[in-house]
Amino acid sequence: MRKHIALVCGLAMLVCCEFSSAFGQTSANIPLSYVFDAQSGAARLSINIGINGGAPRPYLFDTGSSLFNAAFDPKTWGGYSEYTSSVPTSTVANGNNIQLCYSESGGCRGYVGNILQIPLLSFYAAAVTTTETAPAATLTTPSGTGMGFQVNAASQYTDPSVGAQDTFPQYFFDPATKDLPVQEGLFYGVFGSRISVDLLNKNSCSGSNCYIAGGVLGQAIMPGAARQGFVVAANGQGDPANPSVTPNAKVSIGGTTRSLTSCNPCVTVGLTPEIIGQFAPVAMPTPTSAPGLIQWVAPTSSNPAPPFPNPYGGSTGNNSAPTDAMYFKVTVSDDGKTTAKAFTLLDTGTKYYSLTKDFSETLRGTISITGLTPDEKPIAGLPTVTAPLVGKPNYYVDGSGKTNTLGIPFFIQNSVLFDLSDQVTGYTPFFVTATNLETTAGGPLIVTKDNVPLGLAGVVSGAGGITIDKEGAVQLSATNTYTGETKINGTGDKLGMLLISGPGSIAASSGVESNGVFDISRAWAPVSIKDLRGTGSVNLGGQNLRITDGSSTFSGNILDGGEYPGTGGSVTVAGGTQTFAGENFYTGGTSVLGGSTLNLTGTMIGNLTVASGASFNTTGGYSVARGSMLSNAGSFKSSSGVGFLNHGIAINTGAMNSDILNTGFFLNNGTLAGAFANLGTLSGTGSFTGTLANTGTVAPGTPYGTMTVNGKYTQASTGAFQVAVSPSGQASRLNVIGATGTASLAGSVLAQIQEGGGFAPRTTYTILQATGGLSGGFSSVTSNSPFLLPSLSYDANNVYLTLQIGGFAAAALTPQQQAVASVLDSTAATATGDYATVLSALAALSPAQVQPILTALSGTNYAGFSSAMVQGAQFFMNNFASQATGGGPSGSARVALAEACDVACDASATPRWGAWGGAIGGLGTIGAGTPQGAVTYNAGGFAAGLDRAFTENFRAGVTVGYSGGTQWVSGFSGQGNSDTVQAGLYGNYASGPFYADGLIGYAYSNNRMTRQILIPGLAARTAFGQAGANQFFGQLETGYSFDIDTRADAFIKPFARLQAYTGTQNGFSETGAQSLNLSVAQQTTNSLRSVIGAQLGASMDMGWQDRLAMRFRLGWSHEYADVGRPVTAALAGAPASPFTTFGISPVRDGVLLGLSASTAIAEATSIYLRYEGTLAGTDGSQGLTAGVRMTW
Repeated sequence: MRKHIALVCGLAMLVCCEFSSAFGQTSANIPLSYVFDAQSGAARLSINIGINGGAPRPYLFDTGSSLFNAAFDPKTWGGYSEYTSSVPTSTVANGNNIQLCYSESGGCRGYVGNILQIPLLSFYAAAVTTTETAPAATLTTPSGTGMGFQVNAASQYTDPSVGAQDTFPQYFFDPATKDLPVQEGLFYGVFGSRISVDLLNKNSCSGSNCYIAGGVLGQAIMPGAARQGFVVAANGQGDPANPSVTPNAKVSIGGTTRSLTSCNPCVTVGLTPEIIGQFAPVAMPTPTSAPGLIQWVAPTSSNPAPPFPNPYGGSTGNNSAPTDAMYFKVTVSDDGKTTAKAFTLLDTGTKYYSLTKDFSETLRGTISITGLTPDEKPIAGLPTVTAPLVGKPNYYVDGSGKTNTLGIPFFIQNSVLFDLSDQVTGYTPFFVTATNLETTAGGPLIVTKDNVPLGLAGVVSGAGGITIDKEGAVQLSATNTYTGETKINGTGDKLGMLLISGPGSIAASSGVESNGVFDISRAWAPVSIKDLRGTGSVNLGGQNLRITDGSSTFSGNILDGGEYPGTGGSVTVAGGTQTFAGENFYTGGTSVLGGSTLNLTGTMIGNLTVASGASFNTTGGYSVARGSMLSNAGSFKSSSGVGFLNHGIAINTGAMNSDILNTGFFLNNGTLAGAFANLGTLSGTGSFTGTLANTGTVAPGTPYGTMTVNGKYTQASTGAFQVAVSPSGQASRLNVIGATGTASLAGSVLAQIQEGGGFAPRTTYTILQATGGLSGGFSSVTSNSPFLLPSLSYDANNVYLTLQIGGFAAAALTPQQQAVASVLDSTAATATGDYATVLSALAALSPAQVQPILTALSGTNYAGFSSAMVQGAQFFMNNFASQATGGGPSGSARVALAEACDVACDASATPRWGAWGGAIGGLGTIGAGTPQGAVTYNAGGFAAGLDRAFTENFRAGVTVGYSGGTQWVSGFSGQGNSDTVQAGLYGNYASGPFYADGLIGYAYSNNRMTRQILIPGLAARTAFGQAGANQFFGQLETGYSFDIDTRADAFIKPFARLQAYTGTQNGFSETGAQSLNLSVAQQTTNSLRSVIGAQLGASMDMGWQDRLAMRFRLGWSHEYADVGRPVTAALAGAPASPFTTFGISPVRDGVLLGLSASTAIAEATSIYLRYEGTLAGTDGSQGLTAGVRMTW
């Protein structure tokens, strides 16, 4: 049948003669039958239906179309007069003259009719032709106007391929045809059961004028069913193409052979979890997750899907799907091998396989078919269908289509699930039925190799059991209640098979004897059995097998994988005594619950959990592999000479009796008897009876506590003894007791610090005691804390560990850190009070945390005062540099500091007295960009002076000043502040173009510093220091002026300057930081600096009171004195251990730049502005002066 775009929904009440019920959910079996094409011999599926209580007639059962097309015969349609001469008018919108074409090649092959609403459909066995026999099932809808299944009452059938064109009901009034089927000589119409819908009249209608058709099975919803949909089970015969072969879906119960179900083939309507479980592994499907099933491809804009307007309840689209398009991969081996992936329709109305044009017209060989995901990927757990393409009419392949149509041959081999609710399809080679079966005490249910594989979704009950003979196969998906034995026979490669799938259970059975294949890989939940015996195999997939009352030996193999390729399968022994004697390779582990015993005489891998009150005994081979775990809270016993090997993780809180070789991790908090060879890690507070030989790591405690050895302890040179210690005195330890009670020692000790702070400067612990005495000794000891230094000591029976705070010097990265760390290391042993508290807090930190603390403790930022005071003195002295020339020719006569009247004043009337004053300010950096130690400073204040001309060539005066400043040092918290007063004498001598300046002075600074000290675990501390500093300085500058242009008073003046400075800061002690206060020693800083350069000057008329004099100065500076900035200090907690650190040193050579401007603003009054800066590599200083001068 051609592919249709689809959606179906609906609601009907279903009453059935044969049904199954589980968890209140029901399904019904509707009989189908095989009939055969007279010409080709190909099989067709027929469904026998009585319409509205009328006589039954056969119809083609077609999963490829979505409408029930029935030739209208008023004599067999109940509710109509037998003399009705035309098809009644439709009772639904747009329902008249509906045409459905199954093929349009050469013209439409199909039906035209009116949609009628039929309230009752009755389904009969194949041979029934009258209503005298009760129907197998009926479908009814609620009574009332507008109710009923939508059925197309056909008024016409055409088939151009055979020249057929029949009209109804006239066809049935004609004596020649009144008793003849309408289609193919077999059928009175087509029962479309496709779970999608068809958009009919689409070429002659639009929008709401179109009729949307849905199949009857799509309209039917079983009361209480888990999902809407149905299963076509037409694979209950070995070869339906051969009429001599009878259905073989039979079983034997109590020696009597009987048919498994009253209908074979069947369509089962209404999906219970048990039915779905025959197809869906792992879990109940959902629209978004359906392992092992084929999800339908969603519609697209080019392939839209209309909703079905179901009148029987629910909204449009209720429980329906937009499309049932699926992807399949088909491979045909002929002369070569062709594989194609394409949209695929599963269609019982097609006699053969119609494949895409990728294949040749006619094929032979073998066909292989597998469903795919919507993105064309393989589906785990979905079987591949194979069949030969020779000698069987139904196994014919035509390779000419655009898509794949898998016709009746596919259904001959598989039961097929159509899950409308979840929009998925599944298939299985098992003949699926929901029929319930009952066994008797003397009559088990027997399935032989002559049966098709049976998928039993009904309940098997009774006092008997189930026997599956060699090459027989059964899949159980219900909660079965039979109490007899479950037996799976097999020899060699002729094996019976029992699968537990979906929600299936055989927990009530007395036990399982598997000499074939017992497979639970498709189950949705753990599977319980009472007992397991036999020599076959158990396939777990990723599921758990629970043995509730074991009493037997299973000598076969338990494995992952199976019909569903899952991994991580596990076994739980929940009761009784079970023995495993075979080789077992499942990977999900084994659990032995309290009150039960597992004996292992074979081999087993993976995790093992032995609960309290449980026992595990092994005479075979069990080891814990890497990545696996043993957890024993009960009894674990290994026979003498077998031993136990742990490469993974073993945890014992119960009792173990075994020689043990450990290369992994072993935690013993229980008891252990036997020789223990440790190459891995052994920990815990349990006891050992025997010899403990360590070449790996022994770590007593969890983390604290005592490990006891009743026997002997030996540690090789490669061994390590790890102990956990705390500041409160707790320590893990090993006690060696008993008749021997000796310890032979070598190798190393590792002290594991479990808690950070609170350690005393020095603490001693007992870590090993041997009542029989010690021999040898440990070769080394280390600690996981860099600041708790370990050492060992011994007496006759004990080993002692001592931890002392120290090791800070090893963590230091800078000289400042090294200086402080050395003091901490040398004084830690005698530390007391707050100093001991500080050391304990530091010992709990990492090196990265300690390093900045060492920097903060150093007090190196006090060196910033030295550099700032030198710069402050130079700011003050630079005020007296020759930044403006005096009167006389070319400005050759100099007046100190600010001679703005040099341009305006009459040389013959040079004033004798002068007074000046103004603001001074500056800022600078030493070591700019250095992350630690760079000094940034600023200063601001004033300077003033009074001078007198004693001769024409000589003037002298006195000056005073004040400045206040701030300093910061990079990498240090806090800041410094200074207040400085200055006083001095200055003089100037000028003779023609030559001049000489001189200055001597004194300054006093009050320096203050606050430092923040932050130590994790302690309150923040702020240290405050204050000290006075006495400073002496002097300057001498000389130069010679050369006139350049007399009109502009332009000149150039080479000069040389020498500045000297010495300053001493008094010693002082900080307050506020307790034991971390510093006592800082007296500091003396010297400077001898020269500047050689030239000054260029000129004046210009600006239209003011007087001309504006401008000067530019450029020079080279060089420092001759020691540029080191040492700070010597001692911590209050260690006053006898001073240390010295050095601040950053200034660069010796630099470039000096100067600019100045001055002009008279009134008679004998002038103003000035001067800038002078120095650039010296990473150093820089900028000074600015502005003021006024008066002369008289």
